[in-house]
Amino acid sequence: MLRSHFVALAALALSVPSFAQPTDLGDLKLELARLDQALSGPVTPMTSVLKLRRERLQRQMEAARTPASAPAASGTSGPSYIVAPNSNTPGACGALEYGVAGATFSFSNSPALAVIDNATVSDTIAVSGVGTSTFDVDVTLAVTHTWCADMQIRLVSPSGTIVPLSSGRGGSNDDVFNGTLFDDQSANAIGSYVFTTGVAAPDLRPEASLNSSLAGEDPNGVWTLEIQDTASGDVGVLSDWSLSITDGFALSIPPSPGAPTTFSTGPTTVAIVDNATVSSPLTISGGPSLIAGLTAYIEVTHTWNADMLIQVQSPAGTIVDLSNRRGGSTDNVFNGTTFSMASPNVIGSWVFTNNVVAVSLRPDGNLGLFNGEDANGTWNLLVNDNASGDVGLIKRFDLNFAAGCAQEYGNYCTAGTSLNGCVPTLSATGSPSAAAANGFVITASGVDGNRSGLLYYGLAPSGLPFAAGYLCIAAPRQRMGQAQFTGGTAGACDGSISVDLQTFATGHPAALAMPLTAGTTLFFQASVRDNGSPENRVMSDAIAVTLAP
Repeated sequence: MLRSHFVALAALALSVPSFAQPTDLGDLKLELARLDQALSGPVTPMTSVLKLRRERLQRQMEAARTPASAPAASGTSGPSYIVAPNSNTPGACGALEYGVAGATFSFSNSPALAVIDNATVSDTIAVSGVGTSTFDVDVTLAVTHTWCADMQIRLVSPSGTIVPLSSGRGGSNDDVFNGTLFDDQSANAIGSYVFTTGVAAPDLRPEASLNSSLAGEDPNGVWTLEIQDTASGDVGVLSDWSLSITDGFALSIPPSPGAPTTFSTGPTTVAIVDNATVSSPLTISGGPSLIAGLTAYIEVTHTWNADMLIQVQSPAGTIVDLSNRRGGSTDNVFNGTTFSMASPNVIGSWVFTNNVVAVSLRPDGNLGLFNGEDANGTWNLLVNDNASGDVGLIKRFDLNFAAGCAQEYGNYCTAGTSLNGCVPTLSATGSPSAAAANGFVITASGVDGNRSGLLYYGLAPSGLPFAAGYLCIAAPRQRMGQAQFTGGTAGACDGSISVDLQTFATGHPAALAMPLTAGTTLFFQASVRDNGSPENRVMSDAIAVTLAP
């Protein structure tokens, strides 16, 4: 049996041409499929020859599909480690999004784990003692492997979020990840980096963003590194890997989702033709005037799905990739797929099966780019077929929206715990209108009874350890009147303090940021007496409030 398989491999190796010029893509696909079938069998002396031919054939196909004017980008040696910068950017509904870095912690493991043919291996690192919100994550790998494109390398967070680091990158080169830092702040995008055999890439920007994928998750728990070897004939060893995790907080003050609204083309028939872009329009009337969330559902049939770049275009002209040449040589895998940023199935690491629909996927692009736009108008599902020999149909296109701007504040930071075990927590009721005379009440509840406490505010967030808890507001800070008695029972957690923001503003016209102005964001926190704790006080969590007109 093995002898006959070897004879077949030898015959195939002799029959595959060394393409010097682009030829018909249909022929290239056929040869690639034959090579894949041959390489699925036992390893023989011809395996390495066939793998090299497959690599050359793949490059030939890409060259035929890619404009010759698109140069290959070479990488540059970037930083050894950079924490993402703090951010302060406009968000939906005129709110703001903040990110503030805290402390950085490092964890590592040296498993000496064999990476074996056609199998997935994994190793874990237990993380503890970090703050409860992730701000920045970086991964360093020392993995040796011949033919690095055999590997799919993924990081899995304690919450189960999967982040692809490398999806078949590195080509036929050896050991290019043997000492590589994966950092969102690297100047070297993994998709355009020029690898050299035997030379480790010093740092790379991973396949998917670590920080965007993991921001706000609790980093404490078990992290998993998975390496899937997808072919025979080349193996390796994961000698060690490490995590650098920066806590802090990523605060978003989004609109509260209203009732989702779905719009559909219904059954349609739009032919997808070779080497062309077609569109399926969806005109929306009566949709939300301000998008707060969006999912897309498509029914698209097509053989050799990697021919397709599938995109959604909004009435404002924003374009987001759903699938950028995903699906490989499989057929009809998007014939009933919902694309959602909440899906746990990252499209870059999803294993597609021929004629089996991937029901739920996280897209290549960020659907959040549509947030804040008006949903009404004409949307388009765009399909660009990049090759000859395979065609298909757009059969349906749906969009599902969430809308509304009722929520104008959000909690952030981590509350401390008093010596009695009380955790002071902030909440608010009413609408924070800059024009109202009263009605927006900020309350710290769950605090120690029979104590004194006060509320204060500022114009920017912070996250520094202080007293029992964190100082969640940067200077300058403004006290909201005198200290208050918390009420309740000594030794119990039934106390509370509260202030009406608009009433305070009317009585203190010279206070910080007064008079109240629509669009201003204020940050609030409470401090409660706790004799015996650091600074003799315990700190609440915090809320950020964007003032409405």
